[in-house]
Amino acid sequence: PSWSRVQSALPDLLNEIRDDLRTLPSVKRVYEGVPDAINEFPAVIVAAMGARCWLSSHGRNGIAPLHCQHDIRVEIHIPRKDLEKDAATMEEVAVGVAITLYAGFATDRYNGTMVTTGNPQTSNNATAPLTYTIGPSQWAGQQTYAMMADFAVTTSREVTV
Repeated sequence: PSWSRVQSALPDLLNEIRDDLRTLPSVKRVYEGVPDAINEFPAVIVAAMGARCWLSSHGRNGIAPLHCQHDIRVEIHIPRKDLEKDAATMEEVAVGVAITLYAGFATDRYNGTMVTTGNPQTSNNATAPLTYTIGPSQWAGQQTYAMMADFAVTTSREVTV
Protein backbone atom coordinates (compact mmCIF):
# COMPACT_ATOMS: atom_id res chain seq x y z
CA PRO A 1 0.00 0.00 0.00
CA SER A 2 1.02 3.60 -0.42
CA TRP A 3 0.42 6.47 2.01
CA SER A 4 -0.93 9.89 1.31
CA ARG A 5 -0.73 12.50 3.97
CA VAL A 6 -3.91 13.68 5.68
CA GLN A 7 -2.46 14.52 9.06
CA SER A 8 1.27 14.80 9.71
CA ALA A 9 3.16 11.70 10.69
CA LEU A 10 4.21 10.78 14.22
CA PRO A 11 7.62 12.52 13.98
CA ASP A 12 5.86 15.82 13.20
CA LEU A 13 3.57 15.37 16.21
CA LEU A 14 6.53 14.64 18.51
CA ASN A 15 8.34 17.73 17.20
CA GLU A 16 5.27 19.91 17.86
CA ILE A 17 5.10 18.61 21.44
CA ARG A 18 8.84 19.29 21.89
CA ASP A 19 8.46 22.82 20.50
CA ASP A 20 5.63 23.56 22.94
CA LEU A 21 7.67 22.25 25.89
CA ARG A 22 10.63 24.43 24.86
CA THR A 23 8.48 27.46 25.75
CA LEU A 24 8.52 26.55 29.46
CA PRO A 25 10.90 28.95 31.25
CA SER A 26 12.13 26.23 33.63
CA VAL A 27 13.23 23.85 30.85
CA LYS A 28 16.88 24.04 29.80
CA ARG A 29 16.99 21.33 27.14
CA VAL A 30 14.48 19.35 25.09
CA TYR A 31 16.20 16.44 23.43
CA GLU A 32 15.33 15.54 19.84
CA GLY A 33 15.78 11.84 20.57
CA VAL A 34 16.54 9.60 23.52
CA PRO A 35 20.01 10.67 24.71
CA ASP A 36 22.80 8.44 26.00
CA ALA A 37 23.38 10.95 28.80
CA ILE A 38 21.74 14.12 30.10
CA ASN A 39 24.01 17.14 30.37
CA GLU A 40 21.61 20.05 31.00
CA PHE A 41 18.79 20.20 33.55
CA PRO A 42 15.84 20.30 33.67
CA ALA A 43 15.93 18.04 30.63
CA VAL A 44 12.94 16.86 28.61
CA ILE A 45 12.68 13.67 26.59
CA VAL A 46 9.62 13.05 24.38
CA ALA A 47 9.14 9.62 22.81
CA ALA A 48 6.46 7.34 21.38
CA MET A 49 6.07 4.20 23.46
CA GLY A 50 3.75 2.23 21.18
CA ALA A 51 0.56 2.50 19.15
CA ARG A 52 -2.69 0.86 18.15
CA CYS A 53 -3.93 1.40 14.59
CA TRP A 54 -7.23 0.68 12.84
CA LEU A 55 -9.05 1.51 9.64
CA SER A 56 -11.80 3.95 10.55
CA SER A 57 -13.80 2.79 7.51
CA HIS A 58 -13.26 0.53 4.54
CA GLY A 59 -12.77 3.60 2.41
CA ARG A 60 -13.81 4.51 -1.09
CA ASN A 61 -12.05 4.42 -4.42
CA GLY A 62 -9.12 2.50 -2.99
CA ILE A 63 -8.46 4.98 -0.15
CA ALA A 64 -9.10 4.13 3.51
CA PRO A 65 -8.50 6.35 6.55
CA LEU A 66 -6.06 4.85 9.06
CA HIS A 67 -6.18 6.08 12.66
CA CYS A 68 -3.30 5.38 15.03
CA GLN A 69 -3.52 6.01 18.76
CA HIS A 70 0.03 6.67 19.93
CA ASP A 71 1.18 6.31 23.53
CA ILE A 72 3.43 9.29 24.23
CA ARG A 73 5.85 9.57 27.14
CA VAL A 74 7.26 12.89 28.32
CA GLU A 75 10.08 12.63 30.85
CA ILE A 76 11.51 15.59 32.76
CA HIS A 77 14.72 15.02 34.71
CA ILE A 78 16.55 17.15 37.27
CA PRO A 79 19.68 16.10 39.18
CA ARG A 80 18.90 14.49 42.52
CA LYS A 81 20.44 16.52 45.32
CA ASP A 82 17.98 17.45 48.08
CA LEU A 83 14.88 15.26 47.99
CA GLU A 84 12.52 17.81 49.56
CA LYS A 85 13.69 20.63 47.28
CA ASP A 86 13.74 18.32 44.23
CA ALA A 87 10.15 17.23 44.91
CA ALA A 88 8.93 20.85 45.20
CA THR A 89 10.77 21.85 42.00
CA MET A 90 9.42 18.88 40.08
CA GLU A 91 5.82 19.43 41.22
CA GLU A 92 6.00 22.99 39.87
CA VAL A 93 7.49 21.77 36.59
CA ALA A 94 4.87 18.98 36.34
CA VAL A 95 1.96 21.40 36.55
CA GLY A 96 3.53 23.58 33.83
CA VAL A 97 4.09 20.54 31.60
CA ALA A 98 0.49 19.33 31.97
CA ILE A 99 -0.90 22.80 31.18
CA THR A 100 1.43 23.19 28.19
CA LEU A 101 0.55 19.77 26.76
CA TYR A 102 -3.19 20.38 27.00
CA ALA A 103 -2.78 23.92 25.64
CA GLY A 104 -1.05 22.52 22.55
CA PHE A 105 -4.01 20.27 21.95
CA ALA A 106 -6.71 22.85 22.68
CA THR A 107 -5.11 25.64 20.64
CA ASP A 108 -4.43 23.94 17.33
CA ARG A 109 -4.18 20.17 17.79
CA TYR A 110 -0.37 20.50 17.86
CA ASN A 111 -0.40 22.44 14.61
CA GLY A 112 -2.83 19.99 13.03
CA THR A 113 -0.68 16.91 13.62
CA MET A 114 -3.33 15.02 15.59
CA VAL A 115 -7.05 14.23 15.58
CA THR A 116 -7.80 13.96 19.31
CA THR A 117 -6.39 12.87 22.62
CA GLY A 118 -7.12 9.26 23.41
CA ASN A 119 -9.23 7.10 21.13
CA PRO A 120 -11.91 8.86 19.02
CA GLN A 121 -13.97 5.64 18.94
CA THR A 122 -14.51 5.72 22.71
CA SER A 123 -13.80 9.27 23.85
CA ASN A 124 -17.16 10.88 22.94
CA ASN A 125 -15.32 14.18 22.50
CA ALA A 126 -13.92 13.93 26.03
CA THR A 127 -10.28 14.85 26.54
CA ALA A 128 -8.27 11.80 27.53
CA PRO A 129 -6.34 11.92 30.79
CA LEU A 130 -2.67 12.70 31.12
CA THR A 131 -1.20 10.67 33.97
CA TYR A 132 2.17 11.26 35.54
CA THR A 133 4.38 9.99 38.32
CA ILE A 134 7.13 11.87 40.11
CA GLY A 135 10.00 10.31 41.99
CA PRO A 136 13.62 9.21 42.12
CA SER A 137 14.94 7.93 38.81
CA GLN A 138 18.13 7.28 36.93
CA TRP A 139 19.49 8.06 33.46
CA ALA A 140 22.71 6.49 32.18
CA GLY A 141 23.85 5.80 35.75
CA GLN A 142 23.11 9.36 36.92
CA GLN A 143 20.70 9.77 39.83
CA THR A 144 17.81 12.08 38.91
CA TYR A 145 14.41 13.12 40.16
CA ALA A 146 11.92 12.70 37.34
CA MET A 147 8.41 13.28 36.12
CA MET A 148 7.12 10.65 33.72
CA ALA A 149 3.92 11.71 31.95
CA ASP A 150 1.94 9.36 29.73
CA PHE A 151 -0.90 10.27 27.39
CA ALA A 152 -2.43 9.07 24.16
CA VAL A 153 -3.07 10.98 20.95
CA THR A 154 -4.63 9.83 17.70
CA THR A 155 -3.33 10.70 14.25
CA SER A 156 -4.97 10.04 10.91
CA ARG A 157 -3.55 9.10 7.52
CA GLU A 158 -4.91 7.61 4.35
CA VAL A 159 -3.95 4.19 3.02
CA THR A 160 -4.19 3.79 -0.74
CA VAL A 161 -4.61 0.18 -1.76
